[in-house]
Amino acid sequence: MKKKPIQTMAVIAGLIFFCGATVAAADPGHDIRLGREALTQEHPDLALSYFRKARDEINRHPDKYHDDQLAALSGLGYAALWVGNSHEAENAYSKGITIAHSPEDQKTMRVGLARALINLGRPREAYDILKPVRSMGADPQLQSAIASALLSWDTIAWKHLDLAAPHGVYPGPQWQVQLFRQTSDFVYYPLHDRINVGYQYSSDSDHNINQIYQAGVTIPGVGLGDNSLSPTMWYAGFRQTQINDSDGQIGLSTLEGGWSAPINTNWNYSILGGVSTARNWTFGRLAGQLNYQPSDSWGLNLSFDRQPIRTVTAVENKILVNTVSLGGFGRLRNIGTVGAAYFHQAFSDGNQRDGVVVRVTPEFYSFSSLPISVGVQGYFRALRQIEWVGGRMLWSGRALNWS
Repeated sequence: MKKKPIQTMAVIAGLIFFCGATVAAADPGHDIRLGREALTQEHPDLALSYFRKARDEINRHPDKYHDDQLAALSGLGYAALWVGNSHEAENAYSKGITIAHSPEDQKTMRVGLARALINLGRPREAYDILKPVRSMGADPQLQSAIASALLSWDTIAWKHLDLAAPHGVYPGPQWQVQLFRQTSDFVYYPLHDRINVGYQYSSDSDHNINQIYQAGVTIPGVGLGDNSLSPTMWYAGFRQTQINDSDGQIGLSTLEGGWSAPINTNWNYSILGGVSTARNWTFGRLAGQLNYQPSDSWGLNLSFDRQPIRTVTAVENKILVNTVSLGGFGRLRNIGTVGAAYFHQAFSDGNQRDGVVVRVTPEFYSFSSLPISVGVQGYFRALRQIEWVGGRMLWSGRALNWS
């Protein structure tokens, strides 16, 4: 009987301790503080687990923990970006934008969402999401520069970099300073004169070997496009192609030039022409491309190309091929991209070929618990060729490839 009060007090104390521990474990504010601590100690995986725990508890009791929701989403998005889970970061920041009221909170959420969208290959959407907060400091200007550079709006990208660091010194943490330098180098390259030197090597199962040596100069300038987006890129160069196969070897010398420019934010084009010689054969070459992409979700392209068949026999017989291609792509958000193109080839010896190329690229999948992303690409091609032999038309059949 004397021990009962002591036992009773022990049970009560245990219950109080258990309940206190349960409340502490279920307190999202406590988990948010632990998550922030983990971030400062550079343990993003641990921080991510704390922020997820806080978010889950808030979702179970939204009215009770309403004031902690924004902090949990902000920390979750930041930690998810750190470990490479861009999909999870996108979801967190997108929800955060809907509940953020102050301008500073809107800036935090929109800059974070822009970073996630850029990682997911959606720079145009990222650029647009930053518009309301673009003038609020260096960070939104830097992310705007990255998005516009990926869209090849190089003039605009350079302006955003100037606004992010007017005196050339970026006012931010070290990782952002490094990002600013990398972006500046990336944007600086296309905005200045450059010399291009290249070498290509290819070989096939028929022992046809092509070696291409190329040198040229690219000069950014004005004209023939919307230079407020990006300068017109003027190019001139020389190309030497050496062809070797079982029939011998032969060389092609080409002098070429052209330009590329944006028409507006949706349209851009490029033109490249030249003159080639091979022994006693001189002929003209021409290539052009027109692209239309109004959003990150879809786009179309049209191209034309005129060049010789790169085999010794074809060059000796002066055979050229004219190729016209029409294609496009569509993106299923957070699933992947499907691209397809139809092409028609007309050979100077009377033969013709039609084909279809389809590419399927699932978007990189981020595992929610691991800093790992995976992705694959499928390639499908179908050809139908018409040959003229002795004045008669023959079908060469159908070829399918998958890789």
